[in-house]
Amino acid sequence: MLLAVEDPSFWDNDGTDYGTNGAGWTTLTQSLAKRLYFDSFTPGVEKLELILIARFALYPMVRKETVLNAFLATAYLGEGQENPVTGFRAGAAHWFGKGLSELSDDEWLSLVAMLIAPNALDPHAHAAENAERVARIKRMLAGDCAPSNWSDVWLEGCAGR
Repeated sequence: MLLAVEDPSFWDNDGTDYGTNGAGWTTLTQSLAKRLYFDSFTPGVEKLELILIARFALYPMVRKETVLNAFLATAYLGEGQENPVTGFRAGAAHWFGKGLSELSDDEWLSLVAMLIAPNALDPHAHAAENAERVARIKRMLAGDCAPSNWSDVWLEGCAGR
């Protein structure tokens, strides 16, 4: 489910993907590179650096399974009471009071939904917004709709009708 939403070509791409509808220009490999190589990130020239790092440093040197596991362990999932919520394991505990393996599909999708805007899609403070994004993801996964173009990361092509 995560890969279908965030990086559908993950297993086949070289750390870059410029054409998959709904994926935007940031692959999981690039997201990981951003956390590993940048203290703060500003789009522009740094995006070019990020693409090059993902393509020529991480992709050829790190197994896809390792990239996926590292992404899951380091993904930013909003602000907790005292610290940022980092990683899906911490996200499951913080947002749902459960272990990662105990999450329902909807709870898992709630965490996936947060990735594009963690604080704006906080499942407690912004439950309706998070639920709408989860509904869009579910419609996409069911094949009932598709992102309208490569930049449709909000899945406007899957908005409720």
